Amino acid sequence: EKLLPFLKCSDNYPIQEALDVCQSNELYPEMVFLLGRIGNTREALQIIIEKLDDINQAINFCQEHNDKELWTDLIKQTVDKPECVTLLLKRIGNYVDPRMLIQNIQSGCEIKDLKESLAKMMCDYHLQLSVQEACKVITLRNYF
Repeated sequence: EKLLPFLKCSDNYPIQEALDVCQSNELYPEMVFLLGRIGNTREALQIIIEKLDDINQAINFCQEHNDKELWTDLIKQTVDKPECVTLLLKRIGNYVDPRMLIQNIQSGCEIKDLKESLAKMMCDYHLQLSVQEACKVITLRNYF
């Protein structure tokens, strides 16, 4: 319980050594933090998905690291789980092109609240594009 807060608050420890100790003791949340800190985000994401089985944490992790490859990994590793797809549809529209997720959904997969989830994702994505376009216009006006 106290190790993760310590790891987050302190820099006075050798990261690789700490990671080795966490791995040998199967301290997965601590491993995720340390792997993220040393830049091994793909392995950290895999632990979140496979060992912690926490799709919300996986989404938060991808948002925090803002890496297209991480989003791709998350989608590919969870698209076969309908409950995960529903959550992805609802939560990642601001971060990922909806086509990336939709194209990976397997035919015949029954997804709860599909219509509502798709609508939310498309709305979020459209809003994100609108904000980006508005920022671009403002920037160009101020620049020229």
